[in-house]
Amino acid sequence: MKTTERVDLVRAKCAEFPQMPNLTVARILYKEFRHLFNSLETARTAVRVVRGNRGSQNRKECKPDCYRPNGTSGFVWQFPKSSSPSYVPFVLDSPNTLILSDLHIPFHDTSAIMPIIEHAEKRNPDCILLNGDVCDFFSASRFDKNPTESSLKKELDLTRQFLGWLRQKFPKARIIYKLGNHDEWFDKYLHRKAPELYGVAGLDLQHLTTGLIEGKAHREPVGGIEWIDDQQKIKAGYLTIWHGHEIGKGSIAPPVNPARGLFMRTLDIGLMGHLHKDSMHSESTSNSKLVTCWSTGCLCGLHPRYARVNKWAQGGAWLELSGQSFSVKLLRVHNGKLL
Repeated sequence: MKTTERVDLVRAKCAEFPQMPNLTVARILYKEFRHLFNSLETARTAVRVVRGNRGSQNRKECKPDCYRPNGTSGFVWQFPKSSSPSYVPFVLDSPNTLILSDLHIPFHDTSAIMPIIEHAEKRNPDCILLNGDVCDFFSASRFDKNPTESSLKKELDLTRQFLGWLRQKFPKARIIYKLGNHDEWFDKYLHRKAPELYGVAGLDLQHLTTGLIEGKAHREPVGGIEWIDDQQKIKAGYLTIWHGHEIGKGSIAPPVNPARGLFMRTLDIGLMGHLHKDSMHSESTSNSKLVTCWSTGCLCGLHPRYARVNKWAQGGAWLELSGQSFSVKLLRVHNGKLL
């Protein structure tokens, strides 16, 4: 064997055992490749040369990936690898965005959705943000339920049908689907009931509602849907957009209205859905900065079985963005008419 080949062999063994003492690595080399080394000391010298442990000149000539400083060999404490996920906002930079929230398909209210869609068709939005709870996932929830009222298949099929219809209505607009707490129930159902199936290709919410499913004409793929999961917040200039559940369970119990609750929780400019009420709250800071928060109404029925009497309102929002500056207009619907 040529000298260069022997050096490559020693380098490979040192890379395999980076924390192992020189003599221990030499013993392994001498045992496995005795025919290449005259003695154990010859193997040890080769390891020291590769690791840059034979004087200052040797350290200069040693390859950086093999270099190991002189010192006590053996176990070295390593800083633990972090499992903390990054939390970077999704950046929304579209000039004109229609924001729809809380449809809760199949319990959506057609008479509330249509006036907003007709209004949007006249204004030609660049983007449509579905800001959470598009699908109700009543059948996948942990609550007591009447099995005849809905089914998982029905909810997935109708959500796919809605997304396809929306894409057909606005073929050039971005459509962004942000997961709300109800949308997350699908994954949580798999976590509880079938953890072995979690992560299997084709069984994720995105594929089941937008991907190609063979054999059904109405199950053609719905193109160009962008997804926001993992409770990622949205930044549109100075405005932060939330569904609402990301901020913490029970943290926006509104003493006055959801917008004020959002302000009290974040102390920042923001917009949210989640609580099915439209509201606005503004306060000025000591530095004369105006902080305003908004909450949008829902687009589901107003009298579900679990809350026949409530203070909900129906609607959405229109967002105009120019650089970091923005304007928000709440779209309110009452008795099937856009106010």
